[in-house]
Amino acid sequence: MTVEVSGSPPHDVFLARLLSEALSNAARHAPGAPVTVTFTGRRVEITNPLAGQHEPGRAGTGLAALAARLERAGGTLDAGPADDRFQLVADVPPGIDDDATGYDTGRRRARRMLAGTILVPGAALLVVATGFYTWAVRDASMEQRTYDALRVGMPQATALTLLPGRESPIRLGDGYGAGCHYYTDGNYPLAYGNYVVCFDGGRIARLRDTTGRTG
Repeated sequence: MTVEVSGSPPHDVFLARLLSEALSNAARHAPGAPVTVTFTGRRVEITNPLAGQHEPGRAGTGLAALAARLERAGGTLDAGPADDRFQLVADVPPGIDDDATGYDTGRRRARRMLAGTILVPGAALLVVATGFYTWAVRDASMEQRTYDALRVGMPQATALTLLPGRESPIRLGDGYGAGCHYYTDGNYPLAYGNYVVCFDGGRIARLRDTTGRTG
C-alpha cells in the first residue's frame, strides 16, 4: 500500500486507532490502491480509489464503533463513497483520549466482573470440595500395602488391627451385602470406598480392590 500524508497530525491515541482501522479497511477492500491522508488541524481526511473495492458503502464495524465514540465526545466521523473514491472524514475533539481511557477502563472492569462471576463460584466449590475431602479421608484411608496384608480367612480381630478406624462415607456400587466394610485409597474429591472387606463367621470372607491398580 502507498500512503501519501499531508499536514501535521495531532498527538492522539484515539487518532492512531482511527488511522489503523481506516488503513486496515483500505488494505482489505481495495488492496494495492493508493491512500491519501490529509490532516487539517484536528480534522483528518482519508481517501482511496473505489476501483476494485468490495462493498464500498460500508465503513466496517470497527469504524462504526469509533464513530460512536467520536459522537459521545462531541466529534464526527463520516465514511462512504464520494464520486470515484471512498472517503473518510473525522473531526476529532481534544480530550478524546480521556474518553478512550474511560472506555478501556470500563472494558477492563467488565472483564474483571465476568471473571468474578466465573472464578469466585469455582473457587468456593473448590474450598467446599477440599473441606469435604479432608473430612472424608480422615481415619478412613487405607494404603495399598495394608490391603495387600489382608487375606481371606484372616480372623476379624486380627484384620481390625490393620483396618482404618472408620469407613468411607461415600460408597459407589454398594452391593456387596451385609458384613462388608468400605475404605478409601484417598481418591479426590469424593474419597469413596474402593477397598471392600467383608466378614462372615468372624473371619474375612471376601476382599475387593476397585482402585484399578491391581487385577
